[in-house]
Amino acid sequence: MSKGKKEEEKTIKITKKKRSYYSNEIYMNNSEETDELENIEEDSEDYSEKELKKLEKTLNPETEKISKRKIGFQIIKVKNENGYYYYELLNLTNGINLYNNLKEITKLFPWFEKLTKEKFYAIASDKRTGGIVEFDKNYGYDYSMLLPNGDIVPLSSMKKEKGRYENPEFKKYREFRRFIKNNIEYINQLKKGDVKNEENLDDLNIFVGAFLVAIEEKKKYYNDDYVEKIYNKIMEDDDKLIESNLVEMVLEEYKKFFWGD
Repeated sequence: MSKGKKEEEKTIKITKKKRSYYSNEIYMNNSEETDELENIEEDSEDYSEKELKKLEKTLNPETEKISKRKIGFQIIKVKNENGYYYYELLNLTNGINLYNNLKEITKLFPWFEKLTKEKFYAIASDKRTGGIVEFDKNYGYDYSMLLPNGDIVPLSSMKKEKGRYENPEFKKYREFRRFIKNNIEYINQLKKGDVKNEENLDDLNIFVGAFLVAIEEKKKYYNDDYVEKIYNKIMEDDDKLIESNLVEMVLEEYKKFFWGD
């Protein structure tokens, strides 16, 4: 993590039909017109109170129409009183129910992970597909969520349509995200030096073991059986999670952060 603050101005374009390919799935941003949000300042670490107020004034859909799918939520990276970073969801709407339903989603991503719209699309689910975060069917989905990198995630893309084809990799990916959510308090305490590379090797299986050990060491009581159970679930079982390209991609990202290239 770089020290200090780095700010840059970004122009975010919402196109009529935007596609990016992610493990043979198509992510759709179905805005009906092309709009631009200009001069949005992104802080790589956290936002000052002044910047947050400026952001809310710029993006608040209740005061300014941005597009037909208005930005109602913003994910930012903040630091708590203990000096640990974590992702937080800002509510830029006047409603609280949808916000309460949505804010748990930030627990699926540790502070050192890069957030992209594809990662949110991949967790879209319902009760039938074993959802991690499920939206109340009575809520509207005419809002979008703005990510730190400028990606815009329409909430409608996170709601599965009835009978829609389910990518078999997504089930394993969601199970991995469930592990992250269950341990997010401890994972967010990790810093680069915490995941030891004692064997000085670059193998992913060695990293995963070291990563799980580092998480467990943050807890009050270390549970060796739990570490072995989760390691087998991710790397060794017949139905191991690492068989999902999505899970492997995320773990490789974690390894690069903690162990370098």
